[in-house]
Amino acid sequence: MLSMLWGQKRVPGKVLGSLIQHIHDFTRENQITVEEWMAGMQLINSIGKMSDEKRDEAILVSDVLGMESYFRRFELD
Repeated sequence: MLSMLWGQKRVPGKVLGSLIQHIHDFTRENQITVEEWMAGMQLINSIGKMSDEKRDEAILVSDVLGMESYFRRFELD
């Protein structure tokens, strides 16, 4: 399943391990509470529930987080 997410060019364990480390660092540095964590989990859950074959809410959240702009920088180079 992880190879479907990242394709064959990446080592999924390395990318996933790095993501987990950054999330743990972020949580510790910002002193995230259990209530804040649960609110985040509810957001992720609601994104999944609102998405279907015609509507991908994860893409919209990604845009709000600025990821499309980040990757478009590299397309212009």
